[in-house]
Amino acid sequence: MSVRLLHSADLHLDAPLRALAMRDPELRERVATASRGALERLVRHCIDHDVKALLLAGDTFDRTVQSVNTLAHFARQMERLDEAGVAVFMIYGNHDHANPATGRLPLPANVTIFGPEGGSAEIKGLGAQGPIHVHGLSYEGRDAPGSLVGRYPAPARSALNIGLLHTSLAGSAAHDPYAPCTPEELVAHGYDYWALGHIHGRTIHARGPWVVMPGAPQGRHINETGMKSVSEIVIRDGAIDEVNAVPTAEVVFETVEVAIGADDVVDFARLARRAVEACGEAALHLDQVLVVRIRVTGEAATLRALRHHEELWRERIHEGVRELEWAWVEGLEFVTTARASGPMDEGPVGEIVGAMRAAAPREATHHRLRAILEESLDLLAPSERRALVPDEAALDAMVEAMAHEAIEAVSATLAGTPEAEG
Repeated sequence: MSVRLLHSADLHLDAPLRALAMRDPELRERVATASRGALERLVRHCIDHDVKALLLAGDTFDRTVQSVNTLAHFARQMERLDEAGVAVFMIYGNHDHANPATGRLPLPANVTIFGPEGGSAEIKGLGAQGPIHVHGLSYEGRDAPGSLVGRYPAPARSALNIGLLHTSLAGSAAHDPYAPCTPEELVAHGYDYWALGHIHGRTIHARGPWVVMPGAPQGRHINETGMKSVSEIVIRDGAIDEVNAVPTAEVVFETVEVAIGADDVVDFARLARRAVEACGEAALHLDQVLVVRIRVTGEAATLRALRHHEELWRERIHEGVRELEWAWVEGLEFVTTARASGPMDEGPVGEIVGAMRAAAPREATHHRLRAILEESLDLLAPSERRALVPDEAALDAMVEAMAHEAIEAVSATLAGTPEAEG
């Protein structure tokens, strides 16, 4: 006999999914309700697979959410779990601590919320597989600069112990530091399983005792690619035997690469569609939809021909991919793999492009471009900025990439002028 628990975090209910050119009304609707759909998927999994308890490790709600409809939807999903005999244990993290509506949310009796003072509770009705004790501690405010591990009680004797904790662990370039601690510190505390939250990528930091970051159940933008999931804990003979990923995302973000040679330009739209189809076959499950960014690689002269008619190619690819009915194109990205010599290297246009390429590496040019970029980055939230540029080297690399991108875009434009065409 086995007992199953489900561990999730960072639902960020109704948080805006960014960086999408959502011209299609159907996609706009799917994206707007994606986080709710992920919640429904994990609730359905609990009911269909006889899960005994759902563990929510913080940031169930996004700090910007004040929607009564969202809160009512969450309450209804908790009622569905109550009707199925599934217990729910949850804490608040750095996002949802500040949402005043969550504190007034009427929830069924199966939901236990551990407040800032912390607490412990036992999962009931497990028979010979019990007892299992769950310990949790919510954020009192948005910031948690120090470790919270010392505030968790010692493990209950003769029981399996689970700790709910919202933490950035030792730190992540893409996330602000919250309740910092190390996997070694968690293991030493003596619990059998630490159900973590905060970082959106799934990682198993330790096994036996287990330290698990389940990742977000729904990606929020094109940089959160791949199959998002929750973690199912399988307990046999009073010990944790398996921890498995269960896909939950409504919308899956991916980047697909299409390599283009000089002879492939005419078939670009067809090659892009094939790449999207191959990606979808590997990535999609359970009536999910795919949103892709197409990264086009090739020599400068080849990409220049595509860039010159970029809007037309984007529309052709969009139309072809939409025929699949489960995929959308977020955008195109051009990456030059080599620069071959050709007509653009000669004449007045070639001289202009050559001068731009010569100026780009200069220190003064780099500093000016960096200052412009930093002005834009300063408009972002600290966590979003760190996700894009975690350190000085990444910032310099972005400046160089943007300079290269600008030069190639200008090259493509000049290539289409009457002077360039002769």
